Amino acid sequence: MGYGLPAAIGAKFGNPNRDVVLFVGDGGFQMTSEELEVIAAENLNVKIFLMNNHALGMIRQWQDAFYQSHHSKSLFDRQPDFQKLASAYGIDYHQLDANHPIATEINSIFANPNAQLIEVQVAVTEQVYPMVAPGHDNNDMLGF
Repeated sequence: MGYGLPAAIGAKFGNPNRDVVLFVGDGGFQMTSEELEVIAAENLNVKIFLMNNHALGMIRQWQDAFYQSHHSKSLFDRQPDFQKLASAYGIDYHQLDANHPIATEINSIFANPNAQLIEVQVAVTEQVYPMVAPGHDNNDMLGF
């Protein structure tokens, strides 16, 4: 968590002529969102797809699966206004809308030569796999 935004910046510096696209959860994004300043200051065209499920999704999923849905600090009651956050750094913001054709929206996003923060609403109950159960090895993943 928190690695995605700095890694996308590094990828863009390392490959300035290639498209760099980041898919990041809202929890991980909030850990390093101040790095938007680097994207703005260096004029880096990075497309950031913020998958917003209003939770620390993997932690919530663990709490559901292994701890009888006892949620401790994994659900967000409040979040920043991501549109205002992007605007504060001069970064374009877009929210994907399920009522609009996705291909048209994606084409518009990638036709824009500027960095963009694209917010995508995701159901809090959406599951992510594979995952590793407590006390198990990485080679014993669940969800395959």
